[in-house]
Amino acid sequence: CRSVSSVKARLGVVVQQRELCRSTHDDDRAALLTAVRDRSLPKRRLQAAVESFLAQHGLRSSEEGAICSAALARHQLWESGLALLSEANFLRETRGLNAAISACRSGHQWELALWLARTSSPILLDHISYSMLIGACGRNWEHALALLSEAHQAGHGDDNHILSAAVSACGKGWEWQRALQVLEAATQRGNAGTPNVAVYGAAIDSCRRADCWEASLALLSTMRFQNLQPDIPGLGAAVSALARGTQWTSALRLFDESFPYESPSPG
Repeated sequence: CRSVSSVKARLGVVVQQRELCRSTHDDDRAALLTAVRDRSLPKRRLQAAVESFLAQHGLRSSEEGAICSAALARHQLWESGLALLSEANFLRETRGLNAAISACRSGHQWELALWLARTSSPILLDHISYSMLIGACGRNWEHALALLSEAHQAGHGDDNHILSAAVSACGKGWEWQRALQVLEAATQRGNAGTPNVAVYGAAIDSCRRADCWEASLALLSTMRFQNLQPDIPGLGAAVSALARGTQWTSALRLFDESFPYESPSPG
């Protein structure tokens, strides 16, 4: 009985030691991952943090791969992030594929982003995938609208992030009328919550780029009629559109209405 008790006691000690080691290992892992997330880290320290994390712990999931890839992309190291995801075979998962598309977008590699999407299983593409793909297109509005059509066929077309990205792509490509068509089509479909403030803001900015201040003001009026409160980017774009159109009085009036000056309280 004593020998059995002794063995059990020793086993208990071994289990405790293993749990302690595992806990310490997990704490170290969490600390390194926190360092990788730190946006204030300069480029070299960030690279060192990622390398230490990979060397000591490796990647357990596509989520961790996405964190490392995004951190590298912030410092123009998108190729390293993409290679990391590919080597870990995370491109076969939606989270990993989205991280790869995001890396390509950071590097302004819209054609590579599209190639990744085209060579992946369609079932991996979700609303985030389409939003980032369209965002990666930049001013290539034709590809953006083609992707928007695909997103509709996949059941994601009324996602506000996707709509906003498509409208922005049209605006960047100087196709402000097409941007308004995307907005109008979304409005006519009448789905709750779409288009939202961000989509309208993207449309207002599209009009600003084309110096169409009248359309910008019309969009603001439409938003208010629909009880949508314009956000700061949207209001700023409208003020800028008026200024570019030499509508100085209207620009100042809208600015004063949108950003009222609050005098500092005495004392």
